[in-house]
Order: sequence, then structure tokens, then C-alpha cells
Amino acid sequence: MSDKERLENMSPTGFDLDGNVLLRSEDYHWLMERAERVEEIEKDLEEWQNEAIRLFKLFEESQERLLKVEYVEEIEKELNEWQNEAIRWIKLFEEYQELNKRYREALEHIERIQSVDVAQQIARQALEGE
Repeated sequence: MSDKERLENMSPTGFDLDGNVLLRSEDYHWLMERAERVEEIEKDLEEWQNEAIRLFKLFEESQERLLKVEYVEEIEKELNEWQNEAIRWIKLFEEYQELNKRYREALEHIERIQSVDVAQQIARQALEGE
């Protein structure tokens, strides 16, 4: 017999002077067992709810950490782009330093010579990078 059927078939044996229902001993003990089982289930449910809340908090923390990781990855990508740009500028600066050195050497050489034709040729070579 199911619990539902047992409850439906249960009938009081009488009433006491205060109006309380009197039950057969076996029905009373069965009801007490059911009440204890309900308390156990409620306790289990509370533990499961607490565990679910703990897991949800862990999930939220994981989401926050993931967002931080994605933010860090975005910053690292941006930093990498800036580093590449800095390297490009350093290379340009070095090229211009070399170019400036060639021009300075050409001008110093021009100052030492007297011929305009030779001076023009030296200047042209410096500009062309020869």
C-alpha cells in the first residue's frame, strides 16, 4: 500500500477530552516515521541548496576571473601592438641616424675640397646612399 493510500485509509479511533484525535498505535508510529523522514529530506534539501549556492558563487567567481583573463589578454595584445610599433620607430630612428651620419660625413668631405663638381658628386652619392 502506498503512503497516500495509507493516509486515506487511516481513521481516528476517537477523541480525548481536549478534542485531540486518537489513532491506533501502529498509525501513530507510522506517522512519526514519516515526520522523521520529512525532517531528513528537508535537512538534505537545505544541504543541497547550500551546496548549490556555493557552486553558484564559485561559478560567478570563475566568470569574474575569466573576464579578468580576457581583459589581461586584451591588454597583452595591445601591449604587443605597441611594442611592435616601438620597434618600427626604433628601426626608423636607426635608419635616420645612419642617413644623418652619411650626410655629415659628406658635408665634412665637401668642406675639405675646393671643386664644386666633386662636391656635387659627393652630395649626390650621400643622398643616394652610395
